[in-house]
Amino acid sequence: MSYVDQDPLNGGLDNEITEWVLGDSREFLRQNKNALDANDVLSSAYFTIKQNPLTLDVNALLQTGITTTSQPWGVISGNNIAFVIFGSQLAAAVVGPVWYYDIVLITQQGKRFTFETGTINFVQGITQAQAGGSPPVFPNGGVPNFKGFASGPPTANYNPGIYNVGDIWFTNQPTGPDGWRCIAPGNPGAWQPLT
Repeated sequence: MSYVDQDPLNGGLDNEITEWVLGDSREFLRQNKNALDANDVLSSAYFTIKQNPLTLDVNALLQTGITTTSQPWGVISGNNIAFVIFGSQLAAAVVGPVWYYDIVLITQQGKRFTFETGTINFVQGITQAQAGGSPPVFPNGGVPNFKGFASGPPTANYNPGIYNVGDIWFTNQPTGPDGWRCIAPGNPGAWQPLT
């Protein structure tokens, strides 16, 4: 089970996260209390972590996007916002320097606003994957989503489609990897060989 962060529930600026054990997954539950136009609703949101708040998002350590479609990494439901940051997404982070994060909300009419900002001081500790009897948090509720057998990982021309983290294709070839696991969502996503 990942740590559930509900503080501050209603966003804000200059927040501080000091107890995040590097390698642990963490859920962020927030509620938008900002007044939206009568015909406007939240449509997407982004959680970004970077070493410098002025760094472009494209160069961030992590940026996770959610929509109103439920995914293993989060969902928007009305004014409720839920992000899941998996410990495996933070492989490039280190304990010591201060990291900066923000949560940006975007409405159906294209209005964009920074909902929350703050700093993260990762701490060293026993991660969920290392603690005896505490399994790591896996996408799809811990159940791999088996897609079938293929001669290679999905590409734009071979088994195209939208894939989620945790989706698996097994090989139908006598040599090579045992299959492929999706490590980044998309069309076709990013795939890692299974050995």
